[in-house]
Amino acid sequence: MVVGAAVLLLASCAQPPDLEPQLDTVRSWTATVRLATDQRRARATSARFTAQIRERAERARGESARALGTVAQTAADRAQARAVLDSLDAALDSLGALAAVPAKR
Repeated sequence: MVVGAAVLLLASCAQPPDLEPQLDTVRSWTATVRLATDQRRARATSARFTAQIRERAERARGESARALGTVAQTAADRAQARAVLDSLDAALDSLGALAAVPAKR
């Protein structure tokens, strides 16, 4: 019984992850995807590399969306989370559109 009470006490004191680090993670992925887009547009990278970056960024986007869903407590937090995720989505769309561009020879 004492152990159960201690677990409940610790759980109630546990702080959820901060919003800013989660937002920074999404912003970092957005910058990475934009750089990959620029490199692909210049035909400096292969379609395979582009696909790998896009796949990793999409996976990170899903993880970040889940994390932001738990840490965004206020309407302002949720709006900020939506904005950074929308920015990443737009960057991913741009990268996806360039995936078929042949590499420079």
